[in-house]
Amino acid sequence: MNVYSNAFVGANWLQHGGHLNLYGGTVSVTNGLNTGTATTPVFAGGVDSDATRTINLTAGSTLILQAAATATVNDWIARGILQVYGTPAIAAQIVIDEANVNWPDRTVVTTTATGPSTILALRIEVPRTSLSIGGLEQAQVFADYATSTNVNVTTTATNLIYQSSSTNVVTVTAGGQVRATGLGSATVKAIIGTMSNSVSVTVTAYPTTNSLVHRYSFAETTGTIAADSIGGPDWDGTLVNGGASFSGGQVVLDGVDGYVQLPAGILTNLTAVTIETWASFGTIGTWAVLFTFGDTTGTAGFDYISCQPHTGGTTAQTGIRNASYEQNPSFTPVLDNYTNVHLVAVYHPEAGYCSIYTNGVLAAINSNITITLADAFASGDPLNYIGHSLWSADPYLAASVNEFRIYNGPLTVGQIKADAALGPNQLIGTSTNTSLTITHSGGNLVIKWPTNSALVSLMSSPVLGSGAVWTQVGAVPTVVSGNYQVTILATGSAQFFRLQQ
Repeated sequence: MNVYSNAFVGANWLQHGGHLNLYGGTVSVTNGLNTGTATTPVFAGGVDSDATRTINLTAGSTLILQAAATATVNDWIARGILQVYGTPAIAAQIVIDEANVNWPDRTVVTTTATGPSTILALRIEVPRTSLSIGGLEQAQVFADYATSTNVNVTTTATNLIYQSSSTNVVTVTAGGQVRATGLGSATVKAIIGTMSNSVSVTVTAYPTTNSLVHRYSFAETTGTIAADSIGGPDWDGTLVNGGASFSGGQVVLDGVDGYVQLPAGILTNLTAVTIETWASFGTIGTWAVLFTFGDTTGTAGFDYISCQPHTGGTTAQTGIRNASYEQNPSFTPVLDNYTNVHLVAVYHPEAGYCSIYTNGVLAAINSNITITLADAFASGDPLNYIGHSLWSADPYLAASVNEFRIYNGPLTVGQIKADAALGPNQLIGTSTNTSLTITHSGGNLVIKWPTNSALVSLMSSPVLGSGAVWTQVGAVPTVVSGNYQVTILATGSAQFFRLQQ
């Protein structure tokens, strides 16, 4: 919260876990300003600590607290959360007045400082200095002062400047977000006044390989065990409560208490993951979950990935969350009463994105993902569900799930389109010895190739040789008589086609 000159904010209580900036304004808290402890939140289950909270004063600002709050203010100084001009305050800069005639029985806090303290040393850190193209990280900048060291000034320093030595390799925003843009190495520099510090970042290409590691086809007719035909019995799922049952090659969830639990640790140590499923939905309760992998703290979800086919608004979404925040690609419409939906969620934070496809078509992508899977699963993934949320207040899901697959790595666009065409009962083929058949029909080209092919991405280029630029053909194929089939408009100009994985 920012409070500027001549502005006044009054409150009985203030539970403080973020940033309070007084730029000449006045804040009055009658009964107390709760800042928790250095390492604990103000409320149980929260994620705030002294790493997230500051109280920042400038000349002319006034903070009015409850009576006899001198010890509290001195504690803030010692913890480094009371600042002046975005730098840690020292006792000599802070005036604590418990006998102010204008505010009897209160503690009035002001500062004598007219500018920030002198920085003696500066250091920049990037959490991962080895990135893949597309990868995104938030730089953190730390400063040393005469009275305190290792102070995080990333969000408080008003004159912080970032520079990249090569924007063809990495770019850096004014807020310190570092994006990998091309192969090579570059340095990212932080500058405050005459002080600076740099860190080297190396960018490589992320391997696009993937492998199917778990497959649940729900072919059982009785019992509560959903077999994993790829991972084996150690990774079998379990139908929980009477509201989950097998029927016709699907698991049916009643939306009351039924769900499928998958074993703990099923996603541990993966750096990219794809979840693929086919499902039919009834009326979906707000925030009901199709799948989630993660943990809980109290009644809340904690450190997870998830998919909600109907959020609290008019969207569906997938998400990735760490201890502090969540990042989502979302799309419309919600999936209530949609049947036989092919849904693919790709979590690829190493390349900076999470995406979601429906029926082979990209529905949403977030290309600013900074949460890695290691971060999302910092506490492991002990609680993994189909049809049940990690948040205790969320409803169960009413749906029938036909097939559920987990891949180590990101599926390619071509593979997603091929799976949409093949349906839930057939996997992509393994043959790499295949060829295209192209016929002219009316004003269209009809392109076919066998469904036993491992090469499923149809690419086109207007020329061959060193000048070729191969791009994905946008159409989702259909399956006709054992062949993939794509129909595109014949443009009248030369087009060359090839297959790749």
